[in-house]
Formats: sequence, structure tokens, C-alpha cells
Amino acid sequence: VKILSVSALISLILSFLGTVGLMYIIITKSGGSLLYRDSIYTFLHFQYNGFFTLSVFALLLNFIYKKGIELNKNAERFSILLCVSIIPALFLALLWHNKNIFYLLGGIGCILMMAALFYFFLFLKSVSLQQILKRKIERTFLVFSLISFVLKMLLQVGTIFPQLGNAVYGDRPVIIGFLHLVFLGFITFFLLALFINHDLFTTRNKISHFPFVVFSVGIIANETVLAVQGLGILLQTNGEIFKWLLWAVAIMLFAGALFITLARLRVVRFQKNKST
Repeated sequence: VKILSVSALISLILSFLGTVGLMYIIITKSGGSLLYRDSIYTFLHFQYNGFFTLSVFALLLNFIYKKGIELNKNAERFSILLCVSIIPALFLALLWHNKNIFYLLGGIGCILMMAALFYFFLFLKSVSLQQILKRKIERTFLVFSLISFVLKMLLQVGTIFPQLGNAVYGDRPVIIGFLHLVFLGFITFFLLALFINHDLFTTRNKISHFPFVVFSVGIIANETVLAVQGLGILLQTNGEIFKWLLWAVAIMLFAGALFITLARLRVVRFQKNKST
């Protein structure tokens, strides 16, 4: 937990390198597209693959530890490998420079990430979800979160191949889909599981599933539409319908977030009435 927490904060600090590059472009008025692209991907990498991802696992492992479950060697190896992979994995986003050293460092990052996934699965085999989370909806959200994490890791590793890497980093819907996979899928599902576990949406020992179902369907639909749109652009079969589909998904996500907020306000009002 300490390793993950410290590494998350270091990643947050390192993400500033991306903003430094953007500041240089603005101050010098150079308009350098190469530096602009590198700066953007450096910032996003250390934020999403570094700070956000490591923070979630620091919280998750700490939560598991407080449940009285041992964090064994597999958890420690996973944490170390995941943290060590952050720096070399950065070069997966910079392979478009076509430098051999970048491919070498990116390949090292891929090996470290796959090794981290291996120990992650070994650790999961030793943990029962029923021991960690008491409700089915909490366990479902945690599973969705971990699936999103695994998909994120596999997509990152896949970019080591030039054809896929150039297509991914040059395809806007795919980039947005990847960022949403981390933020909406991995992080949001994890936080919802944690909030529900802490009874933030519980009244009379019951919880309304409807708001979370709407929001979850919105997340899955959002990822699906972006993935299909990305493939459409790659295969040159893209159409105007995707704009309307994304708009409909955005409405669903907003509605789900609104219903979740109303559910929380209902709990607060219930607790006030109960205390009085």
C-alpha cells in the first residue's frame, strides 16, 4: 500500500512534465506539433496509467487489508511490478518517433505489465469477493472495475505493434474510449462499489439498484459506441449516426449520475429524520 501510494504521488508530480511542454510552446509561440503531442501523452500517461491506477490499487489493497485478509507476496510483487512499469510504459505512447530505444523501453514496459497482471491474477485467486464486499451489486461493480483494468493493460501492451499503435494514437474515438475505460470503467466502478459498501446509499438496510443500473449501462454503452466508431474510422465505414448515439449515451450517463445524486440525498434526509 505504501509503495502504491508513494508511486501514485510521484506519478502525479511527473505528469507536470506534460504541462511544462505545453507552457514552453505557449511562451515561445513555437507551435511545435511534435512537442505538443509528446506533452499531451506524457501528461495523460502519468495521470491515468500512473496516479489514477496506482491510487485505486492503494485504496483497494488497504481496504482488503482492513478486512483482515493477508496481503501476500503476490500482492507485493504485483504492486512493485506495476509501479516499476510506469516509466518504461510511457514510451509506448511515444513510439511514433520510430526510435529503436523507444521500442526497447516500451517492450520492457510491456513485459513488466504482463508480469504484474500474472501476479495480480494469482493474488485474486487467494481472495474471496464475499469476504471483501457483502452485497452482490458491490461485487459486480468491483468485477467491472477489475475487468476494465485488465482491458486497459492489454490495450497498452497491444500498442507495441506499430500498425495497432499508430492506428490507436491517431484515432480520436479510440483514445477517448481508452481514457473513458480508465476513468468511467476502472475508477468509477471501483468508487461506486466502495461508496455502496460504506452505506452511503442505504436506507432501512436496503439500496435502490435502479440509479446504478442506468449509470452502468451508460458506461458500457459509451465504451461500445466509441469502440465501434473507432473501428469504423479505421475501416473507413464511419457514419453520422455515431454522433447521435454518443449524444444518447451522454444523456443516459447524466440521468444515471442525477439518479445516484438523488438517491444519496434521500439517504441524507432519511438519516436526519431518524436522528430527530
